[in-house]
Amino acid sequence: MLMKVGQIVKSTSGRDQGRFYVILSEENGWFYLADGKLHKQAAPKKKNPKHLAPTARMVAVDQTTTDKALRKMLAAYQNGAETPNSWEGGEQHV
Repeated sequence: MLMKVGQIVKSTSGRDQGRFYVILSEENGWFYLADGKLHKQAAPKKKNPKHLAPTARMVAVDQTTTDKALRKMLAAYQNGAETPNSWEGGEQHV
């Protein structure tokens, strides 16, 4: 699956393995991610795309202006309440 800006992804390696992030941008083959807690939008995490697993969920990055909104969006993933594939029907915007 092709990853793009606004997609929710799961880290598959590193000390943040298992955490979910939103892709904020892409530059020179690297993705810049934020979760609103450890990695805020002002200082996103730089991650190699081969260490990420895409989900089917998309969010409107331009509408999530606060870190609190990011945390709220990702809470269901982080707590295991919902699985990445539990959303059917393609793109969904928060």
